[in-house]
Amino acid sequence: MKPILFSLLAFSLFAGQVKSNNISVSNISITGQDISAGANNSANFSLIKFDVSWENSWRSASLNWDAAWVFVKYRVNGGVWNHCNLNNIGHTAPTGSTIAAGLVTPASAFNTTTNPAVGVFIYRTADGNGTVNYQNTQLRWNYGSQGVLDAAVLDIQVFAIEMVNVPTGTFAVGDGAVDPFNYNSNRFTLTTINTGIATTAPSGTGSLGGQAGGYPTGQTAPTNSSWPNGYNGFYCMKYEITQGLYRDFLNTLTYSQQVGRTHDQGITTAGFMALYTGSNVQDRNGIEVKIAGNASNNTPAIFGCDYDGNNSYDSGYDGEWIACNYLSSGDLFALLDWSALRPMSDMEFEKACRGPVAPVQREYAWGTNLRNLMANSASNPGTITEELGVIYSVSFGTGNYTENSYTFRGGNLASNSSNTGRITSGGTYYGIMEMTGNIAEKCIDFSSSTFIGSHGDGTINTSGVKTNSDWQYLILKSSDWNGNQGLEISNRSNYFPNNESFRNLLGGGRGVRSTQ
Repeated sequence: MKPILFSLLAFSLFAGQVKSNNISVSNISITGQDISAGANNSANFSLIKFDVSWENSWRSASLNWDAAWVFVKYRVNGGVWNHCNLNNIGHTAPTGSTIAAGLVTPASAFNTTTNPAVGVFIYRTADGNGTVNYQNTQLRWNYGSQGVLDAAVLDIQVFAIEMVNVPTGTFAVGDGAVDPFNYNSNRFTLTTINTGIATTAPSGTGSLGGQAGGYPTGQTAPTNSSWPNGYNGFYCMKYEITQGLYRDFLNTLTYSQQVGRTHDQGITTAGFMALYTGSNVQDRNGIEVKIAGNASNNTPAIFGCDYDGNNSYDSGYDGEWIACNYLSSGDLFALLDWSALRPMSDMEFEKACRGPVAPVQREYAWGTNLRNLMANSASNPGTITEELGVIYSVSFGTGNYTENSYTFRGGNLASNSSNTGRITSGGTYYGIMEMTGNIAEKCIDFSSSTFIGSHGDGTINTSGVKTNSDWQYLILKSSDWNGNQGLEISNRSNYFPNNESFRNLLGGGRGVRSTQ
């Protein structure tokens, strides 16, 4: 991603553009500077103006909608990148769109410094579907409250991630299956979740007919009432974290932060891979050191995607749209903190897949317990149009799992015009993609009772580590390390090592954000 140069009075700025399955931010500028409170006053603000567009957008009043989560980074005079604190109001939404501010703590009152908006959701105002192109979007940035001077020379980058709204409501965890491999004790008893207060055991008397107190053997209710049990609404990333997003994340970090978020081989040699040993692409991960960093003067490296291995970075064939594997839990946590999102809980994972419908025993994300093994090759590999090209029947779903050891572009099945249904596209009830297969989904395990669902604030520490102390104890969903069991929505048998530096070819994930 390449920034643009502006300045506040003189405005000099880097404008960035992010793409993830055809989401695009362009035409970035800064306008509407307000210094009426006085020179270099903490109340001074400007408007960040840009266009944002993406494909396959929808809104259905009876179900849900998709959205772009948009956040902004800035640096002064070529220094360290920082997160822009936005206002809660005063934004300009293009015709046909709505802008909703995302506060660090959504349930608390807005405060310019202690609880700012760290991003916004942009989504359709009315029902519809197809491509959206929202031009002249404007976000109010309270730059004065962050100590930025009126005439500062800045670099600005605007990032956008496609999200899906998962509404508040009753749903079921567990599917009632008897596990033939003795993993049944790790499944939730089939239980209706009909309260957002996690310390209150579900009654199980809802329409789904669950049993009371459906916690795994030896576990009790979380010790805090705000543990995200899935009942309350949240947004979930539509696709798994892509290699392009992780590259862009690395390129906003300091040298020390990059060391913490890359392979211990170091970042001082151009051509070395970022997340594993060697200089050759393996397991379809092509993030590479494009320009080496320098430890002696703390100059950060510049990373690029080079899936085709020709040392011409970030071209149309370099795989930036492929789901990013080899992410440790520390990598995932840091990226989510940086983007002001949070990890999802294992109960939220089941809600995002199943929705409010009754469970099917041993079901996958597309709502049936039947599946096909994907082909391990694709047309237009490494491009934004990468596609498996296989059209499956209306009864068999399309999970890409580790028997073929392949990772593909997010949403590639849904891009086939013949795969419009939930089963053939592999989508969840709410339209979230690849929640069965492709990359293992790291979620906060039920046993992590101190998890309160805190959100990232856009800032990680100087070593590249997340600053949220309640994020820990991960479980792998959508993984078949223990055979096909691991692909099932309700399976809870795959625990990820509680070691934030451990990387594996299946490691990846996505983030969520609470709506209340």
